[in-house]
Amino acid sequence: MKKNLLIKLIRSWFTVGFILLTAPGFAQKSQLIPDSIFTKMIVDDITYAITGENTPVSGFKIDVSKPEGTISAVFPTKNSKVPWDIFSFELKGGVTDKNFSFLKGLNSASSAFEFRPSWHFITLHNSAKFGPKQTNGPKKQILAAQNELVFEQAGRSIDTFYVVTALYNHHLGILNQPKTLPQVTVDIEAQKSIAAYLIPKLIRKSGLVIKTDQSLDAIMAILPPAKNDAKTGLMDPATFNNDVVLLYLKQKKAFDGLPADKVNKVIANASTIWTQKSYLWLTFSPFVKTDKANEYYTLFEGRDSLYFKSGYRWSYGASLTLNQYWVNPGKLGVFLRGALSLSQSNNLANLTAYNYETRNPMFIYGTSVTEKSKTGSAYNNSDIQSAFMKQGTVELYLLPLASSCPGLYLSGNVAQSDLFKLPAIAGRQNDTWKIGAEGGFIFNVNNREKDKTVLSVITYFRYEDFTDSQRTTIKTNKAEPIDDFRQRNMGFGLKVGIPITLPKRS
Repeated sequence: MKKNLLIKLIRSWFTVGFILLTAPGFAQKSQLIPDSIFTKMIVDDITYAITGENTPVSGFKIDVSKPEGTISAVFPTKNSKVPWDIFSFELKGGVTDKNFSFLKGLNSASSAFEFRPSWHFITLHNSAKFGPKQTNGPKKQILAAQNELVFEQAGRSIDTFYVVTALYNHHLGILNQPKTLPQVTVDIEAQKSIAAYLIPKLIRKSGLVIKTDQSLDAIMAILPPAKNDAKTGLMDPATFNNDVVLLYLKQKKAFDGLPADKVNKVIANASTIWTQKSYLWLTFSPFVKTDKANEYYTLFEGRDSLYFKSGYRWSYGASLTLNQYWVNPGKLGVFLRGALSLSQSNNLANLTAYNYETRNPMFIYGTSVTEKSKTGSAYNNSDIQSAFMKQGTVELYLLPLASSCPGLYLSGNVAQSDLFKLPAIAGRQNDTWKIGAEGGFIFNVNNREKDKTVLSVITYFRYEDFTDSQRTTIKTNKAEPIDDFRQRNMGFGLKVGIPITLPKRS
C-alpha cells in the first residue's frame, strides 16, 4: 500500500513538472512595467529565494549538531537558447563524527563531501498584484512619471553613444573596420547638439562654436580624419587623435551597462506599488557525495583481522523540486517546496561510530613497557550497507517582514529503502520506511537600511524517525536504554547562514 502510494506521488509530481516546463514563457503581463522588465524582476526575486535572502541558511553554513561548510553560488542565465533560467551549485564539506574538515578528513576523522548543481526552470504561473485604483492610483501616476524619466535618460545616453560611435568611424575610416552603430530612434537635433559639443573638446579648441543649423554629416566633417603616411602607407601619428578612441571606449563601457542599470531602476520604482507577488518554479538537482570513514574489519581478505582502514562510500542521485513563493512586500513571505529524490545511498547516517584505542609496544626494559597508542573513531565494516532510496520532502518557511517576530520553519520527510532494515533488532528485520520531521524559529538580521538580510539563524528541534521505537536485540533479548533511543531520534540544533549571492543584487 505504502509503495503504491509513493509511486503515485512520483508520477503526479513528474506530470505536474512536465506540464509546467512545457508552458510557453513565464512572465504574466503586469500592466505597470514592460513585460521584459517584469520578467527580469521575476528572475531577480527567484534568484534571491534560491540563495537564501528570503530562505535562510545559504552561503556559508554552520550546523551545531553536525558541523559542515557550504559554498554556493547562483547564476541567472542570459543565454535564451538554453532551457533553464537560473543555474546554481552547492559544494559542501563536513564531518560525520567529531573533526571538521572541508575537503578531506584527518586520518582519524569521518568526513563528507558533496557537490550538487541545480537547474531552475521558471514556469508560466508567476504574477504580481497591485491594490485598487482608489488607493494605488497616485502611486501608479508617480511610477509612470518615474519610468518616463528613466526611458528619456536612456534615450539621451544612447544618442550620445550613437554620435561618439559615428565620430570614431569618421576619424578612423582609413582602417575600413567601422564600429556598429547602436539601433536608436533617430533624434537628429539631439545628435547634432551632442556632436557640436564634443568636437571642440576632441580637437582642443574650446573657443570653437559649431552651428547646428547644418547637417549632422557636415558637423562631423569638422573633426579631421586620420590619414595614411605617403611613404610608409601606415597611419600618420600626427593625424591620429587618441581622444576619439578613449572617448569611444569610455562611452561603450557605459552603454553596455546602461540597459541593466535602467531596468533595475524601473524595478526599484515599482517596488512600492506591489501588494503581492507569486512565483512558481521547478528545480532539477543531481548530486554526488562521498563519505570518508574509518572502518573496522573483523575479517579482511578472508582472514581474522583487527584491521582499521579508511574507506570512501559514494552516493549519487537526483531530486525534482516544486517551489512556490508568495510575498506580500513589507508584510509576510511564504516559501513552500516539495521534493522527490531517487538515489543510491548508504546507511552511514544511521550508524553510530565508536571510539577506539590501539597500543603497540615500542620499548621493553624489565617489567617496564613503553607503548605507542593511537586513538580514533570507526564503524564496523560489516554494518555498512548500500541500497536504492526513494524520498519525499516538504518544507515550509513563514517569514514576517513587518515586525521583529521570528519566522517559522517546518519540514517533513518520508523515505523508503532496504537500508532501514535492522536484522539484529526484534521487529525491525523488514522495516523499510522512515518518517522524520523538523521545525523551529527563524531569526533574520537585516542591514541598517532594513532592505537585505545579512544573517539568518534557525533554532530547531528534529525528530529523526517516527517509525522507530526502543530497540530490543534478538541475540540478548535486552531493550536498549531509553537515553539511547532519545539520543538517536531527538535533537536540538542551531543553523547560522550568511547569504552569499553571485551576482549580487543591484
